[in-house]
Amino acid sequence: MIFAQPNDSTVFFLNIVAWVLCYYVCQVHKRGAISRSIDIGSFSGYGELNQALAHMFGMEGQPEDRQSIGRWKFIYQDYEGDFLFVGDDPWEEFVIIVKSIWILSPQEVLQPMFPGGDLT
Repeated sequence: MIFAQPNDSTVFFLNIVAWVLCYYVCQVHKRGAISRSIDIGSFSGYGELNQALAHMFGMEGQPEDRQSIGRWKFIYQDYEGDFLFVGDDPWEEFVIIVKSIWILSPQEVLQPMFPGGDLT
């Protein structure tokens, strides 16, 4: 049996795969609660993630709704330092780029805690 020798592109691809597999864990922050680490790779999509976060932080019955004002908002920070709403990117991309998730109360959404002002 003949095996191909790895070339630069194969090694690069394998390094990316190894990096992705190692960094599925991210921090979840909510004011007044202890931050938690979760394995993003264990969820199949945003719906499952949102349910797990609501259960983890005792927010059942208070679903996150990006379209309405006065609701909890789930935002995330990527590895470039940008803040985006959870759900803005395709799930497969989100899993790779998420660094931390922030759960903001309706009052925190209106506070200018992030560059650029409020998140409404």
